[in-house]
Amino acid sequence: MKFGKLFKNYMNNYPNAAVPTANRCSMLPYNELRSMAKNMYHANRDTKVELYHYQNMNKRELTNAVYRALGAI
Repeated sequence: MKFGKLFKNYMNNYPNAAVPTANRCSMLPYNELRSMAKNMYHANRDTKVELYHYQNMNKRELTNAVYRALGAI
């Protein structure tokens, strides 16, 4: 599967994370979005603004937040 620069950057920064099952944030399952948000939230100070309530977001909000956070890495 081909990944864009946002996902490639994520996989390079977090090599221990699982490889995403889709190449678009909107197509990822909720559990994967949440694990990506958790990795980015705890590792990067810049993404804390986007992902401050990642545990309580619904899928649509979490998708948008993860996408914005991927651009901030």
